[in-house]
Amino acid sequence: HLLSRRQRQMCIRDRDKADRENTIVDMYVNGHSFEDIMAVSGYNSRSSVFSVLNRHGVKLNRGKFKGPLGKRKPKDGQ
Repeated sequence: HLLSRRQRQMCIRDRDKADRENTIVDMYVNGHSFEDIMAVSGYNSRSSVFSVLNRHGVKLNRGKFKGPLGKRKPKDGQ
C-alpha cells in the first residue's frame, strides 16, 4: 500500500520531532545546561523543554524542591 505525499511528509515530520525530543532527554540526563539544550533543540522557551521532559517521564533535578513550587512569598513581610 503506497503512502500519499502528505502521509510521507507527516511521517518524516513525526520522526524528526521524536529525534529532537530524544536528543533533549539524552542531553538533560547527561547533565547539559538548559542553554545548550535550547540551542540544539531549536526551542525558544524553557517551558517547551520542560514539556518534553515531562512527556518522557524524566525526573527533574530541582534540588530540594518537589512538585509545583506554589505561590511566591511576598517581599518585605507584606
